[in-house]
Amino acid sequence: MPTLSIGSVTRTGPAFALLGAVQMLLICGITVISVALPAVQYEFGLDRGELALVSSAYGLSFSGLLLLGGRLADLYGRRLFLLGVGLFGCASAAALLAVALLWPRIRR
Repeated sequence: MPTLSIGSVTRTGPAFALLGAVQMLLICGITVISVALPAVQYEFGLDRGELALVSSAYGLSFSGLLLLGGRLADLYGRRLFLLGVGLFGCASAAALLAVALLWPRIRR
């Protein structure tokens, strides 16, 4: 749905579709981390406090890179923002695919 800006019409549909897809992949990543926490705890012998740091590290790194990406998008424009969001989405999809393909081999 186009929105009006000063003096021109801006199309926001592709940007919202891209942001929606990346948000879905982000939630999938958080779910994968949450599901894998018991296996990580067992494999590395972590206690509950150390296990909380695993999920916190993901959230902290994601939020820090999100702030950096937002600032770079402010400085260099919309194309860099869309490139960064697209790159994040592709990397998340590749990681999800890798886990899906490797999981049966790991479980043996």
